[in-house]
Amino acid sequence: MGDERVAGRVIDGHSHIGEMAAWKFYDLKEAVKPTVYEFPTPKDYIQHLDAYGCERGLVLPNYGIPKQEQPFLLNPLVLDAVKSEDRIHGGLWVSFLPQNAEMTREALRHAGEQGNSDISNFIPMVEKYGKRVKIYLVHFGGGVSGHIRLVPRFLDWVEEGYKVYTDTTWTIGFGARWLLTEIEKRGVGHDRVIFASDEPWSDFWGEYWKINGAPVGDELKQRILYQNFEELYTKAQ
Repeated sequence: MGDERVAGRVIDGHSHIGEMAAWKFYDLKEAVKPTVYEFPTPKDYIQHLDAYGCERGLVLPNYGIPKQEQPFLLNPLVLDAVKSEDRIHGGLWVSFLPQNAEMTREALRHAGEQGNSDISNFIPMVEKYGKRVKIYLVHFGGGVSGHIRLVPRFLDWVEEGYKVYTDTTWTIGFGARWLLTEIEKRGVGHDRVIFASDEPWSDFWGEYWKINGAPVGDELKQRILYQNFEELYTKAQ
């Protein structure tokens, strides 16, 4: 990492907190932790923000192993983090699956507290609920076909009054570039994209330069790097 830090203001809109057990993914012979590092405590996460020069961040439970209860068990850590550090905002883990109903009800008991907030089915979900509630689509469609499906549709949704938001984590090559240039071309969606690193599952600098290195104006970059987060999470509280 060295001593390199971001230039200007940056808020991380989507990252993960908590430890996750090693797991024998797929056909591996030994259990592994593919992220290499984690942020076990709020203090660890704050040190991570400071290392890059980020003002604030939003954390979700660290997840990834096939145990339904695993991310739910980290909801208390998220709640502790947002209560102990005003630089941390949080999102709680919930699930639509019937077998997770009790854990989801417990998580939703905290949904109104200060600081809190399936790719194949996201289109009908947005079109059914997206004018009633705000929906944040992480990873911008989830891959090549997802990006191609989502760029025009996402901006159509914005024009049609849907309350949709997204970040560009895990987008490949053209994905973020196409989205941002289309926003400038069409003149809509500038307030609906939020910078996020998805750390420790992605790479901060890779995600940062998808935005800061895009062939668009500085005004749009600044909106994405911090202003949109403030409007969505901070000014609404």
